[in-house]
Amino acid sequence: MPVGWHEGIRTPYVHPRRIDPETRLVTIADKDNGTDYKRRLSIVLETAYRQMQFYDRYLESLECLGLPRGTTKVPCYFLKLRGTQFVSVIVRPATIKLLSNEFFPFPPNFGRRLIRTELSEHGIAPEYLDAWMGHWFRGEEPFGAHSTFSYSDYIACLRASDSVLSRLFDQFGFRPFALEAR
Repeated sequence: MPVGWHEGIRTPYVHPRRIDPETRLVTIADKDNGTDYKRRLSIVLETAYRQMQFYDRYLESLECLGLPRGTTKVPCYFLKLRGTQFVSVIVRPATIKLLSNEFFPFPPNFGRRLIRTELSEHGIAPEYLDAWMGHWFRGEEPFGAHSTFSYSDYIACLRASDSVLSRLFDQFGFRPFALEAR
């Protein structure tokens, strides 16, 4: 998922090793307290997936500076200067707002709202948007025993959203790029 697709209670970023490289499908569980009740199926844009792979390699390169490598448990972090040392700070909505507000003065869920609006305007059905965003209550779960939710239709919807959002990323000029620790 591109940065901003998910609103996390936990880290709203998934390690690229958790993404199926052929389909770019992944399950996300960032909106619950560890119960996985809000786990949902999602898709990662190809350009975002490439950027995530570049970022993972960048984190590997930071090991020489004594910083942690990205793992599936802690896939990303902010760097904060404390005295003369860089320290890692876990990424959560509160730290996103605190550490990026100076150069990105929007709420952490800005990307979610933009993307939801774009997909809605392109005819993505509300029940699929809700499933994608993890919006359901007990008894309304798409995976519930009495649900009429169609995962094959949902996957087709994810593929349609992939093309809509790829065009949006192109309009914004998003291009994957590699970084290096020096």
